[in-house]
Amino acid sequence: MNRSYIINDVNGNPINEKYPPNKEMYGEAPVVYAIHAGLECGLFLQKYPDWDMVSIGPTMRGVHSPDECLYVPSVESVWNYLLAILERL
Repeated sequence: MNRSYIINDVNGNPINEKYPPNKEMYGEAPVVYAIHAGLECGLFLQKYPDWDMVSIGPTMRGVHSPDECLYVPSVESVWNYLLAILERL
């Protein structure tokens, strides 16, 4: 399974080096890409422009449509990844 996480700082630069558990957990570096999502991060950024923010989540398809679905096994993967990042703070 390809575990891709979107992890960028406020300037769009990857911060995977700052929080690198992906390679340790899954044996490969994460694939970082931009998508049209993360509205909440944009709202927080307006109020807190110096914060580093990240938006991660499980794999979803057809979001905000009648075909929306969640790939349930990806929830555990994202949860474990989030715990690993929090342990490093």
